[in-house]
Amino acid sequence: MHAICSDRRCSIAIKLSYLLPFIICSPTFLVFEILETKVVENGTVATLYHLGLSTIARVNHELLYMIHLWTYAVIIKLLPCLILTVVTISLINALSEASERKAKRLPTQQQMARIRNMKLKKRMDRTSRIMIAVLLLFLATEFPQGILGLLSGILGRGFFQTCYSLFGELMDMLALLNASLNFVFYCCMSKQFRVAFGQLFKAQPSIMFKPNNILETFV
Repeated sequence: MHAICSDRRCSIAIKLSYLLPFIICSPTFLVFEILETKVVENGTVATLYHLGLSTIARVNHELLYMIHLWTYAVIIKLLPCLILTVVTISLINALSEASERKAKRLPTQQQMARIRNMKLKKRMDRTSRIMIAVLLLFLATEFPQGILGLLSGILGRGFFQTCYSLFGELMDMLALLNASLNFVFYCCMSKQFRVAFGQLFKAQPSIMFKPNNILETFV
């Protein structure tokens, strides 16, 4: 655990989490632009502004637009769902194996050892519930968007306009829901998370710059 979650690797992961979204989502800035439409209302000309395909996205049979849809569906939505599922299952299995190994090392015939073993099992179960809740919430909010985006890439722009666009606001609400409820889940289901979060606001700068200090709280 400490070999994998080192300070250096954690710092690299944090920096990549800030950098990669800009790179992966860069086609979005080229595909869409603000368009204006002139309409006549009550004898006066009004200008309406709306989001539409850019000039670059319309050339070459909308090639850039199709690349954007496939990137959005596969790399931004479906691939993270797959990775998070695999990582969560692996972590739960690792926690379960670690709990069993510690249980075998403890002299369970002694009362104190049995109490420690029960506390360890409860802590492992709580951590597993947190990860499962986060995984299910993420899949519930991101997987439908990935499927709709994938169908838009397969079936073309017509499906995007007639089906995907109808659920645009709902998709945005789900994304916001995922981002906000994750924090609530952690706070409600883990005392260790609340303690570690509270320590970030105390006069202990070493905690903020040493990720392992926080990770050790959950292990």
